[in-house]
Amino acid sequence: MTDHFTIDSEILNYAIAAGIIDFGSIRTQYEECERMNLLDSYEYKIFESGGRWYCRLPDGRRIKRKNREDVENEIIKIQKERKKKRRSPNAKSRKTSSQNGIWQNSPAG
Repeated sequence: MTDHFTIDSEILNYAIAAGIIDFGSIRTQYEECERMNLLDSYEYKIFESGGRWYCRLPDGRRIKRKNREDVENEIIKIQKERKKKRRSPNAKSRKTSSQNGIWQNSPAG
């Protein structure tokens, strides 16, 4: 399996170096896909009313912008912050638990 992976990565590196594959377009497609995933996972709908675009925030407030893309950019910013917060408490809790001496308070053998 390692040999197969090595061959695939060599072919990929060659294709990028030779200009067969445009790394910039792959990055753009990846970022667009990530953007769509963040928007799709947002629980509130974006809607238009009176020439303005709106969306509800998790805390109950509303975003109001002139165009849809600006609302989407705000949602993406919120989703990225939420994603970061979901990851960081786990790392903090492990760090905090070891700092609180959970293992140090166990009886010595």
